[in-house]
Amino acid sequence: EHVKALEGFYQMVKNEPDRVCYGPKQVKEAVEKGAVSVLMVADSLFRNANVSTRRQYVGMAETTRESGATVHIFSSQHVSGQQLAQLSGIAGILRFPLPELDDIASDAGLTDGGGEEKDDYKPSMEEDTDAFM
Repeated sequence: EHVKALEGFYQMVKNEPDRVCYGPKQVKEAVEKGAVSVLMVADSLFRNANVSTRRQYVGMAETTRESGATVHIFSSQHVSGQQLAQLSGIAGILRFPLPELDDIASDAGLTDGGGEEKDDYKPSMEEDTDAFM
């Protein structure tokens, strides 16, 4: 079932990229908008050393489940969990397109709950132009 969910995600990336999200920031935004229909989370994220970060992942999973969506927890010991880990460990298939998620770097992390967030991600020119092709 987890493998099917991940395959569905990759199909959606190919066919309808505005209906997927991955990375903590994109997923958090999509969860807050009630847009997630399938959430996939690597179990390793629930073992994060930072309690605040761990709570945020648990909160996203609970909120998603409460909205009637499906939540899959992937084992980091399984191949599918390892594939998900390569996508930052968290990804979702959306109920409806959210093109504005493109403005959020998929590798941007969660804030620790307080203070300013630091985002060192600076796209190179190649990455920038690829997005428009």
